[in-house]
Amino acid sequence: MEKAKSEPAAATPSAKGTAARRPTSSRTASAGPAPRSRSVATGQLSRNADDGFRSDLLPGLRSTADVMVLAEELTKAEARLSALGGEDAGPWTAVSERVGDPAAAFVASLVVAVASPDEAAGSVATAATALTSLLAIDPTLTALEHVAGASEVQSILDAGPRGPRAHDAAGAALSVPAALAARSGGSLEVALAGEASWTPERRFARLLDRLALRGLPRAARFDLLVALGRTGALEVEADGLHLGGDQVTDAAKRLFAIADVPLLEKRAAAIVELTGVRWDAFELALWNIAGADATGTGAAARWSTAKPATTLGLPGDTDDEQALVIAELLQG
Repeated sequence: MEKAKSEPAAATPSAKGTAARRPTSSRTASAGPAPRSRSVATGQLSRNADDGFRSDLLPGLRSTADVMVLAEELTKAEARLSALGGEDAGPWTAVSERVGDPAAAFVASLVVAVASPDEAAGSVATAATALTSLLAIDPTLTALEHVAGASEVQSILDAGPRGPRAHDAAGAALSVPAALAARSGGSLEVALAGEASWTPERRFARLLDRLALRGLPRAARFDLLVALGRTGALEVEADGLHLGGDQVTDAAKRLFAIADVPLLEKRAAAIVELTGVRWDAFELALWNIAGADATGTGAAARWSTAKPATTLGLPGDTDDEQALVIAELLQG
């Protein structure tokens, strides 16, 4: 890793959301995407060959093709997460169906996040089956701790890419609602609401921290809260990457060529401010950039410790025009 550089000057902020500000540039969207360069293996992550690209924003990248990969992943991630509140949300629909009942929505989101729906892993059907089976046990989805250790629950929640891996983690995850409620006088609703002064961003950060319990890796906690926020079931919104020892952190280190976590978060904030992407989309894009190595070929795949990329069981296509806008912003 190269030595951390001084922070780049902040660009004029764009509006938050899916639409980034179109830059003033001689190259327009009609020019088409930058040509792909030959891919080579470097360290644990595959990279495209160095074509002379250099950026203070992304000092770890040496290829315009890598910038396009990041831009495309950002648009796909936003498309997927935007589907969470719609009709084509697969098993996540169970969360939006419980808007108005935060406790039930929380447990539904927990179950789906632990199953980590993904077509390649076969866990889309797993998540739906888990919900159906658990609803038969507890129609309110608010008192599942009594089935947390049941062997049938363990097999139902066969985790996808971002779910827990320990053999007993899925059952442990179902005890989380009771554990969280115990911190607030036995009320899950009170625990989720937090303090009246909390903003959605503050609530996200505090709950993500409080949910650091056995059976819930960082990525599953992130998905759980993102689903609650995107569906409107709970006023939460990601306020950062909340890096912590998985491949999202590894991908951030690659992009920014530094290892210091607070500085990584600061550099990531500059990207979010510049492009207008949402934090949750950035987090998912980083996971999938690193996860591409887990399903690739050659040295990068052999050396990678990453888990596979994931769709979260949600539809999402690349927005080519928007990807070009984001790529131009990132190239400076």
